[in-house]
Amino acid sequence: MLHGMDQGRTKWPNIWKNEPWDVFDVGLLPGPSWVERWQTSSWDPNAHPRRGVFEVGWPKADLIFNPAFDFQIKIRELRDYLELPFEKTVLYAPSFETDGKQNDVIQALVDKNINILVKHWVTEYERGSFPDIWENIVQANARHARMGKHIRVLDPKLSIMYCLGLSDVLITDESSVAYEALLLNIPSISVSNWVMRVNNNEKSRPIEPSEVVFEVCSRDELGNTVVKTIQSPKAAAHMRQIRDKHYAFLGQSVYRIMDIVDAMVARSQVKGKIIPRFRPNRPILYLQKMISIAARIANSGPLKPYWENLKKLRPINSLLRKVRKLDEN
Repeated sequence: MLHGMDQGRTKWPNIWKNEPWDVFDVGLLPGPSWVERWQTSSWDPNAHPRRGVFEVGWPKADLIFNPAFDFQIKIRELRDYLELPFEKTVLYAPSFETDGKQNDVIQALVDKNINILVKHWVTEYERGSFPDIWENIVQANARHARMGKHIRVLDPKLSIMYCLGLSDVLITDESSVAYEALLLNIPSISVSNWVMRVNNNEKSRPIEPSEVVFEVCSRDELGNTVVKTIQSPKAAAHMRQIRDKHYAFLGQSVYRIMDIVDAMVARSQVKGKIIPRFRPNRPILYLQKMISIAARIANSGPLKPYWENLKKLRPINSLLRKVRKLDEN
């Protein structure tokens, strides 16, 4: 199944050319948008597990929608434990803490009578893999946790679903948490002049907010954008409408998955298989690989000037456009 709701977002629709599911028995998808991506990419043999692909929902959503988990009771207990002083709450949950993003959030909201929750995913156990990120988090938390009772740094091991359950607005960079915020109709905000990198030394790039982000604003506009979003009567309804495009079987995902597992163990028919839109076409896959290798060779070394001139010819230019379209689909 997917690591996150936006896995391989820069390669959509076909993440399977880099994620070969054909070595597995079953593929699991969370909802309509991913079913559409898979069907669009079903010509790719890599996208076909041996027993098929199934729409089962998102297991993490069961924590919210399955009554067995008492989600709302636990949210009330957590709110009481944190002793949040204000009515409205903002959650800051980035992909990677670099370049002072947490400070931008705190400075924008510190005087707004809004609770600020800080949730990072890197734990002390993972500090060896992300030393710069860990040090950035430690320094930022030490600075901001002392700035008032309305600023709370949450345990990184706490489920993001509980963190979202406490919140009215999410602030993130390009994390998949923006998709999970849809489950609770929570609008998300990204900052246009933030950057992304996984340590303090590599070259940064501008963030690429996901399509489900409600607002993208500049760093200087962040505070006012949060206030307007909290007060917007349309924000939650808009998120609910988007949610249904991405998630299916809310609260029932685990049951559907285990039905598939039970059927496989019993060697019986697995029901609900998604019908592919295309037959697997391995020659196209090989053609793509050959074109990719040829392009890398042509764009390097002494051949590059000749290739640049060749691309200007109308027949070659037309062929390249068709190849790019094929790769996108």
